[in-house]
Amino acid sequence: MNPFTTDEYARRLAAARSALERNGLDALLVFAQESHYYLFGYDGGGYVFFQRAVLTTVEQPVTLICRRPDVAQARDTSSIDDIRVWEDAQGANPARELKAILAEKGLEGQRIGVELDNYGLTGANHQRVREAMAGFCELIDASHVVRTLRLVKSPAEVELVRRAAGLADEAIDAVTAAVEPGVPDSALTAAALTAMLLGGGDAPPMIYAGYPLELEPGMVFFPHLMLGDVRRRIAVGLGNTVLVTAHGGESLTRHDLEPLVCT
Repeated sequence: MNPFTTDEYARRLAAARSALERNGLDALLVFAQESHYYLFGYDGGGYVFFQRAVLTTVEQPVTLICRRPDVAQARDTSSIDDIRVWEDAQGANPARELKAILAEKGLEGQRIGVELDNYGLTGANHQRVREAMAGFCELIDASHVVRTLRLVKSPAEVELVRRAAGLADEAIDAVTAAVEPGVPDSALTAAALTAMLLGGGDAPPMIYAGYPLELEPGMVFFPHLMLGDVRRRIAVGLGNTVLVTAHGGESLTRHDLEPLVCT
């Protein structure tokens, strides 16, 4: 099930294709996990391996190449129908299969953008792609294309960000209320996590010292939370500085959160 409407994804794909055309690119090799999610709704963990979608500037079906263990997630969470599998075996080189897909789409001799600045394309895989594409097409760093589009939020995204921000406030309030001398830091994590899960979030808070820590007056800590809508994966990061006093916790920084909306 895709987290947004079909029209929302169609708008994003149209904007991405327009951006590719403005940049003089004939296609984009989408390696970034966040780009997969933004453009296609694909929420998978295989980005740490060789996994990419081919988005052409001229409208035609998007093709995803991934490992066999990632097919179910790609099928169930994304809008992509054309899913190809590369076998993750010793000596496998999925870049060669990627080249065949590009040839199939008529991209030989064309300018093709690549998302280089992301966690989904390792140095070794980038080298494989460069070697496979040598003399076949021109590769251009296009890491900015989808990233720039994501800066401007649609009304549907803004509404979800506001909901996530409200949940973040509730979690921070729960942490501050739980602060007392003698309370272990794990109790603060429990307070935040309880508020988040009851509110519909699914990301863990980050309140830890790396070892059991008992709060004492005069301590200052910074609870940093990532809150999100569990179905639509829209997240908000929020932090607050809290002083431990003899009577509880005192919030040192707190400001109203209003998302910046660009029109």
